[in-house]
Amino acid sequence: MKSVILSFLLAMQVKTSAQVNIICPNLIDRALNYFYIGVENPIEIAGMKMSENNKISITGSAASIMSVTGNRYIVRTAAVSDSCFISIYEGRKEIFRKQFRTRVITDPVATLAGLKDTAINKSRILINPFLAVVLPNCYYRPFMQVTSFTATFIEGNDSIITTSNGFRFNEEQIKLVKEAALGSKIYFYNIRSIGPDSRARKLLPFWIKIQ
Repeated sequence: MKSVILSFLLAMQVKTSAQVNIICPNLIDRALNYFYIGVENPIEIAGMKMSENNKISITGSAASIMSVTGNRYIVRTAAVSDSCFISIYEGRKEIFRKQFRTRVITDPVATLAGLKDTAINKSRILINPFLAVVLPNCYYRPFMQVTSFTATFIEGNDSIITTSNGFRFNEEQIKLVKEAALGSKIYFYNIRSIGPDSRARKLLPFWIKIQ
């Protein structure tokens, strides 16, 4: 009888642990297990309510964790590693453990709705006529927005220089896209952006060819 009870309690513990998860709202996919160096990494404990009897700890990657409110915490890391672990305890007993990878955030890159240095058709440009910032090979949401850019429309030996005071194409630029001939190019440069820390950045130029 005792073995039956122990088996039942063990099964309930496994089931409870399986329902618990740690999500990362600042990642492109919240379910991924990545932390990034030099920024705050917010996390949320899902599947259980943290109580006074529960404690959370982090090991590896020279990491630290700070409580925000309820089931929400902030993680900071200082070293690249594949062995960063968060553990949740009930009393002295570990009831949940998850492994994370810590990485450096890549340099931000300006794109035309996710595309750069490539040929695309006019209709695709007109559907998404704006510049967006991406972080190549990185799952961290950039939270950056282009604040202005210059676009030179080049057709044969002729060129027209335009400037937008925002991330979207202005009316002149939309008109030039509609009138652009096949094989003409748009060269984007003087791309300015601002991030969540209010720090301005100048991003690298890129081009788009009309096909």
